[in-house]
Amino acid sequence: MKNRYDWSLQSQFEEVKRKAGITANVAFCTDEMNVKRREITEDQAARDFLTALWDALGVVGNDGRRVTEFVLPWNIFNLHTKDEHYGLCSQLDPWKPVARGKVLQLVCELTKGMDFVDCDPKVRGEFVLQSPGKKLWVWQNREAWTDHPGLTYTLRAIPAGATELSVYGWDGLRKTIRRGDKRTAQVEGLAPGETYMILAR
Repeated sequence: MKNRYDWSLQSQFEEVKRKAGITANVAFCTDEMNVKRREITEDQAARDFLTALWDALGVVGNDGRRVTEFVLPWNIFNLHTKDEHYGLCSQLDPWKPVARGKVLQLVCELTKGMDFVDCDPKVRGEFVLQSPGKKLWVWQNREAWTDHPGLTYTLRAIPAGATELSVYGWDGLRKTIRRGDKRTAQVEGLAPGETYMILAR
């Protein structure tokens, strides 16, 4: 994942279609996506899992529109003590997530009721989702995953009436920014090499 995009699901989807001679605008589905925890810590795996999860959720087709229909991480019900590489929980009943499981939980909570309104994984490395009263920007701030990696991110077309911006990373809420009525805002102090989610409400 570091400094290369060719192992992204978007890139692999296109490579499979090319090698198989598929020209139809087929859907993308996966039921075994995860980040293997091998020679890295669980926190590092969680950081990368957020990038991988959005990679899977935002695959686009021939016309640049989203074609992802189904994404299921492997394995939500594997204990990390029994499956140190892929287990997403430390307890089954009640379900208690490890860091990667918390990432999945966070994305589900933030996106509940929202729909994709823009997907550009191959150039900007950005996704935008919206629902009444909320708008979410996702930025893959990684070399080779976006054409503008850096320490700041500019939000445009912020919904009128939005009073705060919440900045999330793999480990949850990083900061909240109170704002006025401007339709643009710049979020500063971001770290390279990870994915961010910025929620306006």
